[in-house]
Amino acid sequence: MEKTLDQLFTEFKESNRHRMPSQDVDDYIKVLYAKEEPDREEFISSFTCLIALLEEFYAMYNAPQELLFEYGHDALKSAARRYEVKRGGEPSIYAIWWISQSMRQAISEWRGDGPI
Repeated sequence: MEKTLDQLFTEFKESNRHRMPSQDVDDYIKVLYAKEEPDREEFISSFTCLIALLEEFYAMYNAPQELLFEYGHDALKSAARRYEVKRGGEPSIYAIWWISQSMRQAISEWRGDGPI
């Protein structure tokens, strides 16, 4: 039975757990975002490592790394802008979702076909 992309990503995440942001980072970002004017640059710098991690995961599609980085960084900026503590959820999971969706879009645009 062939694995789905979500199953592959879950396995990839587990095998790279040591490279993921720690719970302390998530807690720190939550405290920052509880303020009136959160420091979005701190969010971006804390989770930039996720872009490289997801680039590795999507390398199987042979898309240019520069393209994936560009889309991933733009997505991280969007995640920083849109994240709200009051809605709950871990900031790192939120960032992963935005980066992943953006990289999937980049790959499908690069290949010139439908979504992956």
